[in-house]
Amino acid sequence: MLNHEPLRLADGEYRFACLVWDNEPLPSGQLVTLAAAALGWKKSTTYTVLKKLCERGVLQNSDGQVTSLIRREDVQQAESAAVVDKTFGGSLPRFVAAFLNSKPISEAEAAEIRALLPVYNDSAQLDAHLAARQAALLAEQAQLTHQLRLLDTARERLRKEADMNYNVTIKTLPARYAACVRMTIPCYEAEGMVWDVLCRETDHMPLVPDDPCYCSVTFLDEEYKERDVLIEASKTVRGRYPDTEHVRFRTLPPVTYAGCVFRGSYAQISDVIAAVAAWVTANGYESAGPMFDIYHVSPHETQNPDEFVTEVCFPVREA
Repeated sequence: MLNHEPLRLADGEYRFACLVWDNEPLPSGQLVTLAAAALGWKKSTTYTVLKKLCERGVLQNSDGQVTSLIRREDVQQAESAAVVDKTFGGSLPRFVAAFLNSKPISEAEAAEIRALLPVYNDSAQLDAHLAARQAALLAEQAQLTHQLRLLDTARERLRKEADMNYNVTIKTLPARYAACVRMTIPCYEAEGMVWDVLCRETDHMPLVPDDPCYCSVTFLDEEYKERDVLIEASKTVRGRYPDTEHVRFRTLPPVTYAGCVFRGSYAQISDVIAAVAAWVTANGYESAGPMFDIYHVSPHETQNPDEFVTEVCFPVREA
C-alpha cells in the first residue's frame, strides 16, 4: 500500500490551508485576520500552524506572502486513498460494499456504479474513479464543516463582543511629543523591560506628563514573532528634554486608527485584536502602519488586573 501520510492534514490544518487556497497569494497579516474570523484562532496559533505546514512543504511564507506548494486536489485524493487503505485494507470491493450498505443510493449513483463494472479488473482506472468520487464527497463535507465553523465563530464572537463590550471606533491621535524607547526584547511577555529602561533613564528628569498622557507600545515587526520582538514604548510629555542613552524625545506624527478599549486583564487581548482586525476588514479599511496598544490604566497605576484599561489600535486608511 502507498504511503499517503505526507499529504494528509488534520481537520484544522485542512481548513486553514483552504483559507490559503481560496485567497492566495495573500500577506501573512491578512491570513491572521481570516483565521481569526473563520476559525476563531489567535495570532500565535495562526503562525504556529503556518510554520508547521511550511516545514511539511504544504505552504510557503516568503517575504510575508503566503502561497501553497501543493494543490487542494492532491490532498483530497491522498485522503481518499488513505481511507481505502486503512479502513478497507486496500480492498476496493469492500469499500464499495460498505458504501452501498451505509445508505440508499439514487438512480444516478446506481448508474455511475454500473458504469464502473466493465472496468472493474482495471484496478488503476477503478481506483482513480473511486478516489476522485470520494475526494468530491470529502470536499463537500469540508465545505459544510467550514460553513458550520464560520457560523459558530460568528455567533461566539457576537456573544463575546456583547459580554465584553467590544466597541470599535475610528479615532485620530494628534501629533504629540513623547519620550520613546525602541528595543528588541526576547518575547512579547517581556515588554516590561522597555518600560524599566524608560523609567530608569528619566527618573532624574522633572518630566511633566501631557494631558492626556498616552503611554503606548507599538509593535514594529510585520508579523507575529516567537522571539526577538521589536517594539517601541512611548510616553507623551510636555516641555523639551535631552535624549539619554536609550530614550529619544521626539514628536510623533498624527495617526488615524480603529481602536477598541477594554477593561480587565491582558489575557483577553488576543480576542480584542481579532475583533478589531475583523472590523477593519468588514468596514472597508486597510492597514496603514503597525498596531499599537495604549495603556490608559496599567500596572503602573494599579496592581489589580480587573482595573486595567487598554486600547488596541490599528492604524487604518480607507481601502
